[in-house]
Amino acid sequence: MPAGHDTGLLDRCLGGLARQTDPAGEVIVVTTVRTSGMMAATIAGHDVTTITAGTGVLPTWAGFDAATHPTIVRVNPRSNPAPDHLSRVSRVWERARPRTPGFTVVGVSGPTRFEIPGRRGDLLSDSYRRAHGASVGRILGHQPFYGTNYSLSRDWWWSVRRLVCAAGPRVSEDVHLSFAVRPGETIWYDPELRVAARPDPALPGKVRDGIRTLTVNLLGEPPHERRFGRMTAEGDG
Repeated sequence: MPAGHDTGLLDRCLGGLARQTDPAGEVIVVTTVRTSGMMAATIAGHDVTTITAGTGVLPTWAGFDAATHPTIVRVNPRSNPAPDHLSRVSRVWERARPRTPGFTVVGVSGPTRFEIPGRRGDLLSDSYRRAHGASVGRILGHQPFYGTNYSLSRDWWWSVRRLVCAAGPRVSEDVHLSFAVRPGETIWYDPELRVAARPDPALPGKVRDGIRTLTVNLLGEPPHERRFGRMTAEGDG
């Protein structure tokens, strides 16, 4: 989990992780040179491992590198994980593997419910998910990772790490990681992984990063080539 910039939200999220019915094997909080000082007191109040990402490295990638367990769960510091969040992640992994014949499940993902009261919050949350799936998912030819509510295999991360990190830190994390999924591999989406989270005020900047990420990846692999490769792998399976 990148530490973010809001100490109150970070403390809330770490508290939620500490109350899991299925405890995490380890919790890794990643700071940057700019945020390590301001977040130190909050992090010190929790039993976690802290690392500082180097310059020019996306904090999430640094966290994945430091993880030692076979399954990595990406947590958004703006989220408020329910006590059964990690147990639901485990159930979804168990459900996903036998339901994807011909493909290896390398990650699972679910929706985010923005913490906006009432029907408006439901509509905005659902609109974001549908727009992301319709645009990015159509290009990919499979489900994408959604926001920062996902889990992936540590072995898979190390198999794609060099390619993923080569684009630098100015990428949309979930979109860029989704493009690393190869023929014969897939991401499983499950509504059961819904998590509540505070909306990110930096959304305009994230949209720009998303456009840049699409451009970087599509220059290397046009959509028709990607879909053809996946169809071929499915036929061979």
